Amino acid sequence: MIAADALLSTAAANVVNSYVPVTERDKKLASEVDRLVQIALSRTESHGGTPPREAPGLLVVGASGAGKTTAIHHILGRHPRLKNFGVEGELCPMISFDAPAPTTLLQLGRELLRATGYPIMNDPKRHIVWEMVRDRLRLTGVVAIHIDEFHNVTRTANSIERDQILATLKSLLNDRHWPVALLLSGLPEVVDFVNADPQVARRMRAISFSRLVAPVDVPFVGKIVVKLTSKATCPCPGGFSEEIAPRLIHAADGSLGILVEIIVEAIGHALRRAEPLCIQHFEDAYALRTACSRSVNPFAAEEWETIEVTRLLATTPQKEPAPGKPPRGGRKA
Repeated sequence: MIAADALLSTAAANVVNSYVPVTERDKKLASEVDRLVQIALSRTESHGGTPPREAPGLLVVGASGAGKTTAIHHILGRHPRLKNFGVEGELCPMISFDAPAPTTLLQLGRELLRATGYPIMNDPKRHIVWEMVRDRLRLTGVVAIHIDEFHNVTRTANSIERDQILATLKSLLNDRHWPVALLLSGLPEVVDFVNADPQVARRMRAISFSRLVAPVDVPFVGKIVVKLTSKATCPCPGGFSEEIAPRLIHAADGSLGILVEIIVEAIGHALRRAEPLCIQHFEDAYALRTACSRSVNPFAAEEWETIEVTRLLATTPQKEPAPGKPPRGGRKA
């Protein structure tokens, strides 16, 4: 029994730790990240030459669950020139942190200081924090910064704070003594924030993580199912992977990250029951995620395309009107 549990744990870990690349998108992202890193590092390796006056920027946007963070960290963690990326207590020329919520210029500066390994023991004023940020970046050799969840800025900062944050980021990019490259990632609304300052937008390149759609992405999703089941040594009947793909795409609302999570959870059910992967395992995985009734489970319902999959505890295919409100297109009795 212990040996069986160990095998199950190993198989599950193999699946969870698997990275699923989207060939063209990941190639483009890897290329843009490499460009950003190489240009940023050239600032410290000019050997008496003329370093770039401005650092590059990269904007990566996509819906929640699209796989942005996973893809970025996968690429950064394997970049040959970013040794020690993500290793606590070790120096690396690129650091990463999440934009806090709520976001102010002061809070953003404090989080950036923490990302450089600097412990904040008191409550310094905003201008002091940003002076410390610039000193720490030079002292630790940081030439590139990844700020994830950047939509927290657009959602929680007021208009004055947003303008101040934008101006500060611009000053990092074109600092005369130590320009710092920026990789910003978040929801699509971040695009409007960056476009609000043409000077910042000019310095940025952009990549959008689009949603998966059927039938175009069915073969790709089928390959993901096959790859993950093989990692877990979980039997998958021939043809099943592409048969389940359209329902998977709909259940995940087109988000690659959520889609992979559902597959991993379904494989977990199959492994625990020592069964070949089947649609029942996906039905159970989705039910556990959403606590929905079987009639609105995309892996159980016949008319699964009509199900609104963004709700928890759902009992009907479409969103019910709020109490006291008539259905869309209807009239209150």
